[in-house]
Parts: sequence; structure tokens; C-alpha cells
Amino acid sequence: MSGPLSLADFLRIEDSVFRAEVRGLQRWDPRLKVALVVVAIFANVYFARVDVSAVFLALALLGLASSRVPIRSLLFFVLAPSWGLAVVALGFSVGFGHTPVATLGPLTVTSEGLAMGGNAVLRVCSEMAWMALLILTTPFHEILAALRWFRVPEVLVSTLGFMYRYVFLLFDEFSVMRSAARVRGGYRSRWQGLHTSGMLAAQLFFRAIDRSERIALAIQARGGEMSRDPSPVEPASEGGEACPNDCDVTPANLPQGETLVECRDVHFSYSGGIDALRGISFAIRPGETVALCGPNGSGKTTLLKLIAGLLEPSGGQVLLEGRALTRSSAREVYKSVGLLFQDSQDQLFSSFVSEDVAYGLRKLGLSPEEQRERVEGALALCEATHLAHRPIHHLSSGEMKRVALAGLLAMRPPLLVLDEPTSGLDPAASEHLEQLLRHLNAEHGYALLVVTHEMERVPRLVERVLVIESGQLLADGPLRPVLTDVALLERARLRPPQITRYFHELEPDATDLPLTLEEARQRIPS
Repeated sequence: MSGPLSLADFLRIEDSVFRAEVRGLQRWDPRLKVALVVVAIFANVYFARVDVSAVFLALALLGLASSRVPIRSLLFFVLAPSWGLAVVALGFSVGFGHTPVATLGPLTVTSEGLAMGGNAVLRVCSEMAWMALLILTTPFHEILAALRWFRVPEVLVSTLGFMYRYVFLLFDEFSVMRSAARVRGGYRSRWQGLHTSGMLAAQLFFRAIDRSERIALAIQARGGEMSRDPSPVEPASEGGEACPNDCDVTPANLPQGETLVECRDVHFSYSGGIDALRGISFAIRPGETVALCGPNGSGKTTLLKLIAGLLEPSGGQVLLEGRALTRSSAREVYKSVGLLFQDSQDQLFSSFVSEDVAYGLRKLGLSPEEQRERVEGALALCEATHLAHRPIHHLSSGEMKRVALAGLLAMRPPLLVLDEPTSGLDPAASEHLEQLLRHLNAEHGYALLVVTHEMERVPRLVERVLVIESGQLLADGPLRPVLTDVALLERARLRPPQITRYFHELEPDATDLPLTLEEARQRIPS
């Protein structure tokens, strides 16, 4: 083995499960492997003998060898608890026995203590080897299914699923921070590297707390509590093509002739007296496409959370389909409003794609077959069928965005609220998402409320624009009058589309400025 074991090596542990060829114990039933792990751990604890631990360790290593598990992956399970093993061995060596063999300053190492410490280390290594055997030869979703088969309490299984999902996310964040520290000289020496890693670990702890709050909001926006359904819904297959013209994702109870959502003189203040919103009033009707535009810190995200029932207004009312939202009725908002978070990492909180898309469906009282059909249809429409069984942390940013949208489409709410939907996407992925949103509105009747400060995209997505600045609504009107009002947009710290700015400089008094390149071409004589 060349080089020290790195974070990337740990990430390869999971990869080896899903990408390696099926060999050895990988063919075994996961339930049998879970049972064998329990037997091995019980035997080690019950007998507490060196020969028993050695036999079980040898059996585990034999199984790992027959499955051709990568050595670097196996070493993680040995090196990860190594510091703990050293403490245990030292504790036994100096704390038990009466036959001295060496001294370490004021501490005396005894032969009996060394024997007990060696036995404890061997037991732990044996148990870790069996854990490695299970994890490195079994896809994680099959381990969870086996635990459910053994009637392990669902709260424990769900907790394991969450840990599996977010340990990789936290490691990714740590890797990014470590790279940023490295280019600034944070790892010039081993001691400085340890100091920097400690600082980053503390920062990661605070980031984890902050992210947990956003995850809690995402769970609430999709139906509340963690699902306790022991039978996860998965698509029947991974094949199939996208079906933008055939998939049935139209909202079942699409309201007609009434407002979907209405804000009446809405105010909101955060703790500390910070006024985020002041007197916001507007309404969105079925099938409307509306952009909510404003600079960073203008109150856009706060307003979305109010509409989604995640926050309560300090004053005024938010009405959903004519009924005022209250603390109790806010729990049912997910049936009418689908909120796409700006950061898909916050929204995708299940371990695997199909599991996450199906999450909210269990709150709707649908049969397993209906849930499966909705998952398949939503994934197909978003061209994500091939991702159905993929772990969430294996997705790219564009794939995460499509999967997050599929989770909303499976629920079929009549209003999609999209917080910076193209954030972090490359031009091709952004264009694909725009086409999909236009299709959802034109062919399936979804109303769209799109939050963005990228004014170039607004004419391609909506017909109406809301402009917000410092918590106040500065404008609410049709697309062209708002986007060609350069003075208004500058007051809101926004800029018109680039082509509009260009023609405004050429014709300062013109009122029919082009909004897109296509409109500009029509104005230029051929």
C-alpha cells in the first residue's frame, strides 16, 4: 500500500459495495450475514477467550479474502479504532496484574495486564472484521432491509439510514474545508496540520447543527415526521426513457377559479427585532407563472417559508386555497405546495434516490402500487430513472436537483415554489430544468413561483414578476412592464436582462425594449 489512508479511501469503502463484481460472500443473503455478525459478537463477549476471538477473526478475514474486498477499505476498519485500542491495551497493561515487566515513568506494566489488553484488542479486531465483512459485501439498503426483517425497531433503522446519508455529506464538507486550509498554508507541518484539522472539526460540528435545522424544515415541508413504513417503495426497474408527454404527474385536485395562495399584509420579524417582511400582499392563481425577484437578504426565502407553512407570520395572513394557515393546518401544506430548496443537500435526506422520492407519498394514504407508479412517473419525467437505486451522495448537483424535483412531482401539489432552482447548475443542466418547468406548467397545469435574482432567466420561465427589496414589495405586474423599468430594478439592486440593458442604452426613452435575444433579432433589420 502506498501513502497513508485518506478520506478518499474511506469513501471508496462504500463504492466497493456498489461497483465491485459480485464475489464470495457478496452472493449471500444479507439476513444470514447479519445473523452471523450477531453470533460472532455474542461469542466474543460471552466466551472472552483468545482462541475464540482468533478463530472468529480468521473466519472473517477468510470471508473478506474470498470476496476480494480491497485492502485499503479493510484497513479503515482496523485503523479507525486504533487510538481506542491503544488506550484499552495501555489501560489493561498498567491497571491489572502483579507481575511487572516494564515501567513507564510512574506506571508499571504487568504481564497479566498485557495478556488482558491483548485479549481485549483481539476481541475488538475480530468484531470489527465481522462488521467490515457485512458492510463491505452488502449494499446498505439491503442491510437496512435485513434489519427490518429481524423486526429491529424502525427508529433505529431510520437513524442508521440518516447516519449513512449524512456521514458522507459531512466528510465531503470536511474535505472542501481541508483543501481550502491547505492552499492557505494550514498543513505546512504535521503539528500545524493537526491543529488545523481540530479547528475544522469544530467548524464542522457547528455546520452540522446548522444543516440539521434546514433538514428539519425540509422534512416538515414534505409531510412532517420521519416515515415509519417498514416497506420502502422502489421502482420496478431502472430501465426506461423519459416521458415528458406521457407521464401522468398532473395534480389530482387542481383548483379552478380561485387563488392557490394569497398573502395579506404579511409581516415577519426574526428574534432580535429584525424585520424580514413588511406588509407583503399578493395572490397566485392556478396555472400562473410568477417570479419573485430581489437581491440577497431582501426576504425572498423567508417569504417562501411562510407560504410553505414552515414559519408563522408576525402579522397579516397567509391563505392557502382560501383558508388561512394556522399552526395546525400548516402540517397539511405539503399537499398543495411543493417547495424546492436552493441547496438540494438539505432536501434529499434519505439514503437512496427511490426512497427519497417516495418519502412524502406515505403521508397521502396511497397503496404501495400507487406509490410505486408515482415514483416511476416522477423519475421518468425528470430523466432520473437510471438513478433510482443510487445512493444520494453519489449524485452530481444537476442529478440532485432533478431528484429533488421528482420528489415534489410524485406528491403532485398544484403549486411549485422554487428557491433559486438553477443555483449551482451548469448551463446545460439549467436549460434542461427550464424546459421541464415550462412543460409542467403548459402540459400539467402547475403554478410556479420561481425565486431568482438571475434576471436573464425570468422571461423564459414566467409571465408575471414580483420585486421585493428590504422586505417590501416594490412591484407586482406583467413581465414586460416590470423588466423594462430600469429605474425600478436599480432601486431594488437588480439589473434588467443584458439584452434589455443594451437596448435601453441605445434608446433610453423606449418602452418596448426586448427581453430576450429572440426579440432583439426581430427588431434588427435583416
